[in-house]
Amino acid sequence: MSLCIQIKPKRIEISAISSRTKKEVLLLILLGTLGTLCLNFALANISIVMFAIIGLIEPVIGLTISKLYHKEYLTKKQQLGILLGIAAAFILSITK
Repeated sequence: MSLCIQIKPKRIEISAISSRTKKEVLLLILLGTLGTLCLNFALANISIVMFAIIGLIEPVIGLTISKLYHKEYLTKKQQLGILLGIAAAFILSITK
């Protein structure tokens, strides 16, 4: 037997949202759409191996930026993940 919980959020009036928030939401929609278009364009125009390498490097770059820019602490598992991601990308690049 499953339990279903229905949450009824309060209605938000559009006029109550600040213009800055509206601009940020529109910017997020634009950037999300642009990111998806760029991803599809790249997939159509580069080899699948290169696409896989870029996909492996993406989280490594994200963790590195968070370490350098936000001064976040990386756990041992995250550090190991960075090393494994770099190693996997290297192996893919030499077997291409």
